Amino acid sequence: MAKSEAIEKVEKKQELGSPLDFTQHAGQGLEDVGMGDLATPFLSILEALSPQVNKKKDAYIEGAEVGRILNVATQELYDEMDLIVAYKEKYIVEWVPRDAGGGFVALHPYNPELLKGCKRDDRNNMVNVEGNHMVETQYYFCLQLNEDHTDGEFVLLSMSKSRLKSARILNGLIKKKIPDHPQKAEYPSFAHIIKVTTENIERNGTDYHIWSPSYKGLVQNQYVFDKANQLYTEAFNKIIQVGPPPTDELPVVEGENTAF
Repeated sequence: MAKSEAIEKVEKKQELGSPLDFTQHAGQGLEDVGMGDLATPFLSILEALSPQVNKKKDAYIEGAEVGRILNVATQELYDEMDLIVAYKEKYIVEWVPRDAGGGFVALHPYNPELLKGCKRDDRNNMVNVEGNHMVETQYYFCLQLNEDHTDGEFVLLSMSKSRLKSARILNGLIKKKIPDHPQKAEYPSFAHIIKVTTENIERNGTDYHIWSPSYKGLVQNQYVFDKANQLYTEAFNKIIQVGPPPTDELPVVEGENTAF
């Protein structure tokens, strides 16, 4: 079968070592792929029991250390990152207790009524009638900014149990009034850049880590602001939703050296 003139031109370019130019076809074939169609990029803090830090485990990642941040979807590691919080949601996450085999059960939209029939165990966990833990969890839909703050990618930050203290700090950082506004209006959450790292906590003879957010300033790049606004719109309208958390990780429990 004779080759078309277009194919022959491409082959000649490859023979000459010329790089292919993909820009004229940018995004083609991906028109129906949005952020909600990709693996949920949960951010997790690595702890001593995280399989990623154990060289004997299949999940081991080179460079993984206790206290570092892991993007569960990309398997990339960080010591710190700059985030824009586009949207926040609260859920009650149901887990099988670790001593009963562990594992994710369900995501329940936050409703205090779900906790009315629960009892607290000796570790202060809320336990429902099925014996599962009901864990209040705050989820933050964020853009993780690149080094020069000219672009960002969607990541999902979650905080529960001992890390709810960090959630309250983060909530305060993104809830700011616009100076001199006659109606005392507040900035959108995605107007702010937040630096996130981790902090080691020692309690009852056990070490674990919590999120450590701090304020960096207002967004300066219009493209980044518009992208964060788009993430807000998609999260608010449930186009992007919280997916099941990684099943090999349970919420951090005070007094236990666990992951997530």
